[in-house]
Amino acid sequence: MFLIAVSVASGLSAQEPAPTEMTLSEAIFRSLERSFGLEAARRDSAAAALSYRAARALRFPDLTLAARSTFKDEVAGFEIDMPPIVLEREIGGKETYQADLEISQPIFTGGRLTNNIRAERERSLAASAALRAEEMMVAYRCRRAYLEAVLAGYLLGVAGSSLERIGTIRKDVETLFENGMADSIDVLDAALAFERAEQELADKRIAQDLALAGLRRQTGLPQSVPIVFTEQFPAPRERLPRNAAPPMQRPELERMQRLANAAEFMISASRADYFPSLAGFARYSYGKPNQNLFEDEWNDYMMVGLRLSWSFNLANRAGRSTGALAERSRAARWARKELEDELALQYERAVEQADYAFDTMNRVRLQRNLAQRKLALARERQRAGTLSTNRLLEMESEVYALHSLEVASMIRFYLAENDYLYAIGSKRILGGIR
Repeated sequence: MFLIAVSVASGLSAQEPAPTEMTLSEAIFRSLERSFGLEAARRDSAAAALSYRAARALRFPDLTLAARSTFKDEVAGFEIDMPPIVLEREIGGKETYQADLEISQPIFTGGRLTNNIRAERERSLAASAALRAEEMMVAYRCRRAYLEAVLAGYLLGVAGSSLERIGTIRKDVETLFENGMADSIDVLDAALAFERAEQELADKRIAQDLALAGLRRQTGLPQSVPIVFTEQFPAPRERLPRNAAPPMQRPELERMQRLANAAEFMISASRADYFPSLAGFARYSYGKPNQNLFEDEWNDYMMVGLRLSWSFNLANRAGRSTGALAERSRAARWARKELEDELALQYERAVEQADYAFDTMNRVRLQRNLAQRKLALARERQRAGTLSTNRLLEMESEVYALHSLEVASMIRFYLAENDYLYAIGSKRILGGIR
């Protein structure tokens, strides 16, 4: 088991902030807390849920209040001339006040109302799946950034250790040169190897800075805060499972299926245009004049009834709308199949990369142990003057390369596992290594 603790900065002064210790789970938690894309997905999911509730509200009655007031400078009237009596009468009054309170309830809509509600429910579930997909993507990116930063920090440490060993060899060569047991070419070879090791260290430091910049962006940490990685990385003991039919649980697949279902329900809702709509209503009216137009007085009345509406578009609008929705449904299903193929390919690649990293790590571990033993014997021979400096430096480079490759293979195994977990939609991606 490896405990990797890599500090971002060295030689901290009293004014600089204290280092932040962070495991992989803590990094993912920070990333989920500050992700703008995830917050946007939450808002979209909340909006879809409210749209679903709004669609369901159409099943309940509508209450409408309407009021109006008018003034006419002249109103209709009539005159009856029956000598000796002349009767004149106005119909209504110049001033009119009317208030109507109506409640209406849909009775039959041809399936439009029901299918609209079902479609909004599927869209709401699709938005929830999109939220989970965004959450998994944020965790996936954070895990990758964390592992890449750990790998960069560990390789930086290995390069530093190699520089120290080459520095020791350089001093030994200079001592041998002073004693006449080494020539100037050996001194120059040792100096050149030291310069190359310094350049390698500088390259690894730049690579670590870039990796940490990506991790800081994911977790929202300021650039001035040093990071100490405290995640434990046990050496993998078994390969990732390989299944002919892997259990794909990616939320994106559910989202596309929900959108396809919503399109199917909208097809049924569109076909409802071929049927009439029937609604019942009850109205209470109060005004002056109201029911009695000949009496300019306040009065009221109650009315109940049914309202039937049935309209047709002569250009077959309903048929074309239904066809368009059917095409959208087919498009959503084909897009889901395309995503399934992409995820299957991502799954296969992740398993292959993990297998390669697992085999490489085991092979390199044995090679490194042999190379270290050989280097220890070679240093004794070099100090005794029976081994050339060039050969010793080659052995040191070999140990450095094998050590770097072993650590890189282990971290790359976990990077491949990260791709594997993301491909199948495993919830393990939201946690630590184990």
